Formats: sequence, structure tokens, C-alpha cells
Amino acid sequence: MHRAYSLPQFLIIGAQKCGTSWLHACLRQHPQVYLPADKDQEIDFRQRSQLAKLQQRLSGRSPEQLPGDACAAWFWTQRGSDPSTGQPRNIVDDIADVLGTDIRLILLVRNPVQRAISGYLHHVRHRSLDPNIGILDASPSLGITDLSRYGLHLHNWLQRFPADSLTVLPAPSEAATDGIFNAVLTFLQLPACDQKLNIDEQVMPGLCNVMQADGLWVRLDEACFQHVRWEPSVPIRELAHQPHVRLISSEEIKALTESLSKDTRWFLKQTCEHGWWHDAFALWTQP
Repeated sequence: MHRAYSLPQFLIIGAQKCGTSWLHACLRQHPQVYLPADKDQEIDFRQRSQLAKLQQRLSGRSPEQLPGDACAAWFWTQRGSDPSTGQPRNIVDDIADVLGTDIRLILLVRNPVQRAISGYLHHVRHRSLDPNIGILDASPSLGITDLSRYGLHLHNWLQRFPADSLTVLPAPSEAATDGIFNAVLTFLQLPACDQKLNIDEQVMPGLCNVMQADGLWVRLDEACFQHVRWEPSVPIRELAHQPHVRLISSEEIKALTESLSKDTRWFLKQTCEHGWWHDAFALWTQP
């Protein structure tokens, strides 16, 4: 399918809580790249009327700039239902049908258990999840566990897109940021930038937390109190002279790890098959 130049030539598709905001901020500093300032605007690719909205998002680019867009939720396949058929929607088909299968796709991933934990804390912080609801009991609509099933979602993307249209890289929390950024530039066939880029600044920091033998503890500082409400029954402990609450127990982390282990092995197998393997991924399966 021919794709108009006014549409994206590449997409950052996810995964959520894996550094997509960091990569978006980095690429926006490159003079030969155009990304809209706002990120994570989901487009209903099934509706052709939405293409005007997508094109409008790129209206500020210069002719020499490579246009792209970013939404960390795009990696999450088969979510929700098509109201006209009642069948599960597949974002992969939607994007392929509208933008074609030669578009370049960038995927960042981190340890899937840590990603799920980060997703849980994200929803707690933004009040889309009651902190008294356990990580394993959260609504499936939030995708806390399902978004970490990288093997399934990557397989679904590969059903429509050739492997050479994708690159899979570790999150900046798991590998050197300059190596990740340079790999992205190579994938997009872009030169290194002459100007000094700020690629080490943390974007969207989450709740301060610490892992202990009995689970994950979140620091109860003033900012945290402003965002969430805690029940008195939540365990509280002094760590580094600061009050912390335990939001996730070690038993929950163990159960989460077991539920994701088969899919994680499937994902690692696919990275080997398609040349995306990175040493950072090997740490995921270590005790």
C-alpha cells in the first residue's frame, strides 16, 4: 500500500513503562526527526476520518524531517471489541491496513515482571487503581499483566509485519542509553546528531520504591500522599528514616513471575530467531 508522506514513517509502539517517553523526548531533539509534542494519543485506525487527525499531528514538520508518532499502548494487541462485530479488535491489522507494512516499528521492553509492577504503581499514582486492590486482582482492562506478555504481542505483530520492519531494544533502565539511542538512529537510517543531545534525563519518574525480601515498599512522601489514599491496614515500615507502605507482597511477585514465565521464554526465543537478542534480556530469567 502506498503511504502518503504526510503520514508517519515510523512508530514507537511500546511497551508501556519501558522508556517510550524517554525515547520520544530524545528523538524530538534530533533535527531530522519530527514527532508531535504530545505522546500516547490513540488513533482509531479503522476510521478513515481519523487520518486527517493523524496528518494534522504532523503538520508542523519540515520537508527534510522524518515524521513519526508514538503511543506506548499500540504494542498491546487484541484489546477491546469492535462494536460493529463484537469481535476482538486487532490494532496490528488496523495499523497495517492504513499505514502499510513497510512502516518502521520501534519496541522497547524491560523485565516483564518489573514492567507489570511499574504499570501497577503508575495506575495507583494516577488514581486509576485503588492501592488496596492487589496487583493480581486489578481489572484486566488496565493491562497490568497482559501488557507484559511480550511473546504473544510480538507474535501478533509478526503476523502482519516483516521482521525487518521492527527493532526490539531494552529499556533505558536495563542498558546504556547511548547504545539504545544509536541503535534507533541506525534502524531509522538517520545520522548521528551534530549537536549535543540530552539522552540521560529521566522522564516521568514514578513513585519512589524499594524491593525487600517480603515485597515492594513505596515511600510515603508528601507527593505520594497527594496522589493516593491508603487504608490503615496497609503495612507500614520505616526504611532509610522514611515511612513506606508495602503494596506488593513477595507471594504476589512470585505468582506474577510464574504466570509470565512461559510467555517470556517465547519472547526470548523470537528475539533469537529474528536477530533482536540483547544481553540485557538474559538477566530476566536469572533468579
